[in-house]
Amino acid sequence: MPAGELLRRAATEVGVAPGALEVLAQRAGRLVTRAGDVVVKVCAEAGGFAAEARAVRLLGAAGLPVARVRVVRDGPPGVIVLDWTPGRAVRADDDPGVRRQVVDLLTRVHRLPARPPYGGTNPDLVTWIDGWSRHALHRWARSAGGDDVRAAGSWYRRVRPLVAGRAGSLVLLDGAAEHFVVGPDGRVRLIDVAELQPGDPVMDLAVLSLATPAVLAGVLDHYHQSEVTAEHLTELLPFHRFLRALAAADWATDVRDDPAAGAAWRDRAAAELARATSGR
Repeated sequence: MPAGELLRRAATEVGVAPGALEVLAQRAGRLVTRAGDVVVKVCAEAGGFAAEARAVRLLGAAGLPVARVRVVRDGPPGVIVLDWTPGRAVRADDDPGVRRQVVDLLTRVHRLPARPPYGGTNPDLVTWIDGWSRHALHRWARSAGGDDVRAAGSWYRRVRPLVAGRAGSLVLLDGAAEHFVVGPDGRVRLIDVAELQPGDPVMDLAVLSLATPAVLAGVLDHYHQSEVTAEHLTELLPFHRFLRALAAADWATDVRDDPAAGAAWRDRAAAELARATSGR
Protein backbone atom coordinates (compact mmCIF):
# COMPACT_ATOMS: atom_id res chain seq x y z
CA MET A 1 0.00 0.00 0.00
CA PRO A 2 1.54 3.38 -1.00
CA ALA A 3 2.63 5.73 1.77
CA GLY A 4 0.26 8.42 0.51
CA GLU A 5 -2.71 6.12 0.92
CA LEU A 6 -1.64 5.21 4.45
CA LEU A 7 -1.31 8.91 5.26
CA ARG A 8 -4.80 9.62 3.94
CA ARG A 9 -6.19 6.75 6.00
CA ALA A 10 -4.55 8.10 9.14
CA ALA A 11 -5.90 11.58 8.45
CA THR A 12 -9.42 10.26 7.88
CA GLU A 13 -9.31 8.37 11.18
CA VAL A 14 -8.81 11.57 13.20
CA GLY A 15 -10.67 13.98 10.92
CA VAL A 16 -7.80 16.17 9.76
CA ALA A 17 -6.16 16.99 6.45
CA PRO A 18 -3.16 14.79 5.58
CA GLY A 19 -0.94 17.86 5.71
CA ALA A 20 -1.87 18.41 9.36
CA LEU A 21 -0.26 15.12 10.40
CA GLU A 22 3.30 14.98 11.69
CA VAL A 23 5.02 11.87 10.35
CA LEU A 24 7.03 10.29 13.17
CA ALA A 25 8.20 7.07 11.50
CA GLN A 26 7.75 5.38 8.16
CA ARG A 27 8.79 2.19 6.43
CA ALA A 28 7.31 -0.01 3.74
CA GLY A 29 3.66 -0.69 4.54
CA ARG A 30 3.69 1.13 7.90
CA LEU A 31 3.29 4.73 9.04
CA VAL A 32 3.30 6.41 12.46
CA THR A 33 1.90 9.94 12.73
CA ARG A 34 0.84 12.47 15.32
CA ALA A 35 -2.19 14.73 15.29
CA GLY A 36 -2.41 16.94 18.37
CA ASP A 37 -2.93 14.77 21.44
CA VAL A 38 -3.05 11.42 19.61
CA VAL A 39 -0.73 9.07 17.76
CA VAL A 40 -2.15 7.35 14.68
CA LYS A 41 -0.46 4.22 13.37
CA VAL A 42 -1.48 2.62 10.08
CA CYS A 43 -0.20 -0.55 8.42
CA ALA A 44 -1.09 -2.25 5.17
CA GLU A 45 -1.91 -5.65 6.64
CA ALA A 46 -5.10 -6.56 8.45
CA GLY A 47 -4.86 -6.91 12.21
CA GLY A 48 -1.41 -5.36 12.31
CA PHE A 49 -2.00 -3.69 15.68
CA ALA A 50 -3.91 -6.42 17.51
CA ALA A 51 -0.81 -7.40 19.49
CA GLU A 52 -0.12 -3.81 20.52
CA ALA A 53 -3.71 -3.31 21.67
CA ARG A 54 -3.54 -6.52 23.73
CA ALA A 55 -0.22 -5.52 25.26
CA VAL A 56 -1.48 -2.06 26.23
CA ARG A 57 -4.58 -3.56 27.83
CA LEU A 58 -2.57 -6.15 29.77
CA LEU A 59 0.04 -3.69 31.03
CA GLY A 60 -2.59 -1.09 31.85
CA ALA A 61 -4.57 -3.63 33.85
CA ALA A 62 -1.38 -4.33 35.83
CA GLY A 63 -1.13 -0.63 36.67
CA LEU A 64 1.77 0.19 34.36
CA PRO A 65 1.87 3.66 32.76
CA VAL A 66 0.94 3.09 29.11
CA ALA A 67 -0.97 5.24 26.64
CA ARG A 68 -4.72 4.73 26.35
CA VAL A 69 -5.94 3.04 23.18
CA ARG A 70 -8.69 5.18 21.65
CA VAL A 71 -9.36 3.18 18.48
CA VAL A 72 -8.14 -0.09 17.01
CA ARG A 73 -9.33 -1.39 13.64
CA ASP A 74 -8.36 -4.66 12.01
CA GLY A 75 -8.64 -3.30 8.46
CA PRO A 76 -6.97 -3.65 6.11
CA PRO A 77 -5.38 -1.27 6.55
CA GLY A 78 -4.86 -1.88 10.27
CA VAL A 79 -5.20 1.23 12.45
CA ILE A 80 -4.54 2.08 16.08
CA VAL A 81 -5.04 5.47 17.72
CA LEU A 82 -3.46 6.10 21.13
CA ASP A 83 -3.03 9.06 23.44
CA TRP A 84 0.14 11.02 22.71
CA THR A 85 2.81 10.58 25.41
CA PRO A 86 4.76 13.84 25.75
CA GLY A 87 8.41 13.81 26.74
CA ARG A 88 11.74 12.41 25.60
CA ALA A 89 13.69 9.17 25.76
CA VAL A 90 15.49 8.32 28.98
CA ARG A 91 19.22 9.09 28.80
CA ALA A 92 22.32 7.73 30.46
CA ASP A 93 23.00 11.17 31.97
CA ASP A 94 19.56 11.42 33.58
CA ASP A 95 19.34 11.80 37.33
CA PRO A 96 19.54 8.41 39.09
CA GLY A 97 15.99 8.93 40.35
CA VAL A 98 14.73 9.01 36.76
CA ARG A 99 16.75 5.97 35.75
CA ARG A 100 15.55 4.09 38.83
CA GLN A 101 12.01 4.57 37.54
CA VAL A 102 13.00 2.68 34.40
CA VAL A 103 14.41 -0.19 36.46
CA ASP A 104 11.28 -0.17 38.62
CA LEU A 105 9.07 -0.38 35.51
CA LEU A 106 11.06 -3.35 34.23
CA THR A 107 10.77 -5.01 37.64
CA ARG A 108 6.99 -4.58 37.47
CA VAL A 109 6.75 -5.92 33.91
CA HIS A 110 8.93 -8.88 34.86
CA ARG A 111 6.60 -9.84 37.70
CA LEU A 112 4.02 -10.80 35.07
CA PRO A 113 4.25 -14.56 34.51
CA ALA A 114 5.27 -16.18 31.25
CA ARG A 115 3.32 -18.98 29.64
CA PRO A 116 4.48 -20.94 26.59
CA PRO A 117 4.94 -20.81 23.71
CA TYR A 118 8.11 -18.72 23.66
CA GLY A 119 8.97 -16.97 20.43
CA GLY A 120 5.64 -18.15 19.04
CA THR A 121 6.41 -21.87 18.84
CA ASN A 122 8.84 -23.03 21.54
CA PRO A 123 7.74 -25.04 24.61
CA ASP A 124 10.23 -23.45 27.00
CA LEU A 125 12.65 -20.57 27.35
CA VAL A 126 15.89 -22.42 26.73
CA THR A 127 14.61 -24.00 23.49
CA TRP A 128 13.80 -20.52 22.20
CA ILE A 129 17.21 -19.09 23.11
CA ASP A 130 18.92 -22.18 21.66
CA GLY A 131 17.22 -21.56 18.33
CA TRP A 132 17.83 -17.82 18.44
CA SER A 133 21.54 -18.38 19.09
CA ARG A 134 21.90 -20.94 16.28
CA HIS A 135 20.19 -18.63 13.80
CA ALA A 136 22.19 -15.58 14.88
CA LEU A 137 25.54 -17.36 14.64
CA HIS A 138 24.63 -18.90 11.27
CA ARG A 139 23.92 -15.45 9.83
CA TRP A 140 26.94 -13.89 11.50
CA ALA A 141 29.19 -16.56 9.96
CA ARG A 142 28.64 -14.92 6.57
CA SER A 143 30.76 -11.96 7.66
CA ALA A 144 32.66 -13.04 10.79
CA GLY A 145 35.76 -15.17 10.99
CA GLY A 146 35.44 -18.81 11.90
CA ASP A 147 37.37 -18.33 15.14
CA ASP A 148 34.91 -15.66 16.31
CA VAL A 149 31.89 -17.81 15.48
CA ARG A 150 33.38 -20.77 17.36
CA ALA A 151 34.21 -18.53 20.32
CA ALA A 152 30.63 -17.25 20.37
CA GLY A 153 29.31 -20.81 20.31
CA SER A 154 31.54 -21.71 23.26
CA TRP A 155 30.35 -18.59 25.07
CA TYR A 156 26.73 -19.64 24.69
CA ARG A 157 27.47 -23.16 25.92
CA ARG A 158 29.06 -21.60 28.99
CA VAL A 159 26.07 -19.38 29.83
CA ARG A 160 23.32 -21.75 28.67
CA PRO A 161 22.86 -23.26 32.17
CA LEU A 162 21.80 -19.77 33.28
CA VAL A 163 18.88 -19.98 30.83
CA ALA A 164 17.92 -23.64 31.27
CA GLY A 165 15.27 -24.42 33.86
CA ARG A 166 13.94 -20.87 34.09
CA ALA A 167 10.41 -19.89 33.07
CA GLY A 168 11.27 -16.24 32.52
CA SER A 169 8.47 -13.69 32.53
CA LEU A 170 6.64 -11.39 30.21
CA VAL A 171 9.20 -9.13 28.57
CA LEU A 172 9.05 -5.99 26.44
CA LEU A 173 11.61 -7.50 23.99
CA ASP A 174 11.91 -4.07 22.29
CA GLY A 175 12.42 -1.99 25.43
CA ALA A 176 15.03 0.42 24.05
CA ALA A 177 15.62 3.76 25.76
CA GLU A 178 13.31 5.62 23.36
CA HIS A 179 10.40 3.51 24.60
CA PHE A 180 10.84 4.83 28.15
CA VAL A 181 9.55 8.40 27.91
CA VAL A 182 10.44 10.94 30.58
CA GLY A 183 7.48 13.33 30.79
CA PRO A 184 7.49 17.03 31.68
CA ASP A 185 6.50 15.97 35.20
CA GLY A 186 9.62 13.78 35.50
CA ARG A 187 7.57 10.60 35.44
CA VAL A 188 8.62 7.76 33.12
CA ARG A 189 6.01 6.09 30.91
CA LEU A 190 6.09 3.19 28.45
CA ILE A 191 5.35 3.43 24.73
CA ASP A 192 5.54 1.02 21.77
CA VAL A 193 4.91 -2.16 23.73
CA ALA A 194 3.68 -4.30 20.82
CA GLU A 195 6.42 -6.92 21.28
CA LEU A 196 5.30 -7.87 24.81
CA GLN A 197 5.61 -11.67 25.09
CA PRO A 198 7.06 -14.50 27.20
CA GLY A 199 10.85 -14.36 27.33
CA ASP A 200 14.01 -13.85 29.34
CA PRO A 201 13.87 -10.72 31.50
CA VAL A 202 17.66 -10.45 31.31
CA MET A 203 17.27 -9.74 27.61
CA ASP A 204 15.21 -6.62 28.37
CA LEU A 205 18.14 -5.32 30.41
CA ALA A 206 20.41 -6.14 27.47
CA VAL A 207 18.25 -4.22 24.99
CA LEU A 208 18.06 -1.18 27.24
CA SER A 209 21.81 -1.08 27.81
CA LEU A 210 22.79 -1.92 24.21
CA ALA A 211 22.45 1.54 22.67
CA THR A 212 22.75 3.44 25.97
CA PRO A 213 25.31 1.41 27.96
CA ALA A 214 25.46 3.66 31.03
CA VAL A 215 21.71 3.97 31.54
CA LEU A 216 21.75 1.22 34.19
CA ALA A 217 24.89 2.46 35.94
CA GLY A 218 24.35 2.77 39.67
CA VAL A 219 20.69 1.75 39.57
CA LEU A 220 20.71 -1.94 38.66
CA ASP A 221 20.71 -2.90 42.34
CA HIS A 222 17.08 -1.68 42.38
CA TYR A 223 16.10 -4.36 39.84
CA HIS A 224 14.52 -7.58 41.07
CA GLN A 225 13.13 -10.65 39.34
CA SER A 226 12.63 -13.90 41.20
CA GLU A 227 14.78 -16.02 38.85
CA VAL A 228 17.53 -13.47 38.17
CA THR A 229 20.68 -13.58 40.29
CA ALA A 230 23.91 -11.58 40.30
CA GLU A 231 25.43 -14.28 38.07
CA HIS A 232 22.76 -13.70 35.44
CA LEU A 233 23.62 -10.00 35.42
CA THR A 234 27.37 -10.50 35.17
CA GLU A 235 27.50 -13.54 32.84
CA LEU A 236 24.26 -13.83 30.84
CA LEU A 237 23.52 -10.13 30.32
CA PRO A 238 26.61 -9.56 28.10
CA PHE A 239 25.69 -12.58 25.95
CA HIS A 240 22.18 -11.26 25.43
CA ARG A 241 23.69 -7.88 24.44
CA PHE A 242 25.75 -9.76 21.86
CA LEU A 243 22.65 -11.52 20.49
CA ARG A 244 20.69 -8.28 20.30
CA ALA A 245 23.54 -6.47 18.56
CA LEU A 246 23.42 -9.16 15.87
CA ALA A 247 19.62 -8.80 15.69
CA ALA A 248 20.03 -5.03 15.29
CA ALA A 249 22.50 -5.66 12.46
CA ASP A 250 19.99 -7.88 10.66
CA TRP A 251 17.23 -5.30 11.14
CA ALA A 252 19.40 -2.49 9.78
CA THR A 253 20.42 -4.53 6.76
CA ASP A 254 17.18 -6.35 5.93
CA VAL A 255 14.47 -3.87 6.95
CA ARG A 256 16.09 -0.44 6.84
CA ASP A 257 18.39 -1.26 3.91
CA ASP A 258 21.27 0.41 5.74
CA PRO A 259 24.40 -1.74 5.29
CA ALA A 260 26.61 0.76 7.13
CA ALA A 261 24.44 0.58 10.24
CA GLY A 262 24.38 -3.20 9.95
CA ALA A 263 28.17 -3.30 9.84
CA ALA A 264 28.37 -1.01 12.88
CA TRP A 265 26.10 -3.32 14.87
CA ARG A 266 28.15 -6.36 13.85
CA ASP A 267 31.24 -4.52 15.10
CA ARG A 268 29.42 -3.93 18.38
CA ALA A 269 28.63 -7.64 18.64
CA ALA A 270 32.29 -8.48 18.02
CA ALA A 271 33.31 -6.04 20.77
CA GLU A 272 30.91 -7.72 23.22
CA LEU A 273 32.41 -11.10 22.31
CA ALA A 274 35.96 -9.82 22.73
CA ARG A 275 35.21 -8.42 26.19
CA ALA A 276 33.56 -11.65 27.30
CA THR A 277 36.28 -13.98 26.04
CA SER A 278 39.43 -11.98 26.76
CA GLY A 279 41.77 -13.96 28.97
CA ARG A 280 39.94 -17.25 28.42
